[in-house]
Amino acid sequence: MTIINNLTDDASQVVSVGMPDGSIGQLALYFRATPQRWFFDFTHSSFPNGAIMGMGLCVHPNILRNFMNVIPFGMACITGTGLDPVSADDFVNGNATLYLLSQSDVAAVEAGFYTP
Repeated sequence: MTIINNLTDDASQVVSVGMPDGSIGQLALYFRATPQRWFFDFTHSSFPNGAIMGMGLCVHPNILRNFMNVIPFGMACITGTGLDPVSADDFVNGNATLYLLSQSDVAAVEAGFYTP
């Protein structure tokens, strides 16, 4: 599990993410004030169309779980409050943290959260 660094309180930001296989992905985050919510796009060659677009960011041990049989990684969103990130400064004030998950991390999340 690797922290995705360099996130700011900018309402629209793009960060390069070093992937577990050594390639680079692009994570675009954008904050919308009216619904008080962060959204994201993730661009990487592992996705069937090269990217996923417009997903709402929420607290989840693997927010990319729907793609786990397609992509060799995942992403977790953890907050100090346990609630979804709803403020533009959630990443800079330490309330929200994003983690890139390797394939073994994804398997551990599955075993820990979804296997009886």
